[in-house]
Amino acid sequence: MENLELFRFALGALTGHRLRSTLSALGVAIGVTEAVLLATGGGVAGLALGAGAIRAFVGIYPSFPASPPAWAVASALGLSLAVGVGFGVWPARRATRLDPVAALAKR
Repeated sequence: MENLELFRFALGALTGHRLRSTLSALGVAIGVTEAVLLATGGGVAGLALGAGAIRAFVGIYPSFPASPPAWAVASALGLSLAVGVGFGVWPARRATRLDPVAALAKR
């Protein structure tokens, strides 16, 4: 956390205000963006591997029709995006619940 966020923290800002302030700090905003990009990229890579596996399966067994429904693809991408947002915001929420004295002492 930056010094301004530590001051707000020490003065007893509400958890919601501290969370917004922490998320708007450069380091955490990059952390959330990085988590979302990594999770969504992982979801896209998983879908690509799954599509390749389906093509290989259909190549071996051509009489067996196999294709993923659109809702399953959308659900997989939505879930990976939700995981990225969740695990990007979770450390910021934990940071807002720190004891102000302990957080300032660590600085």
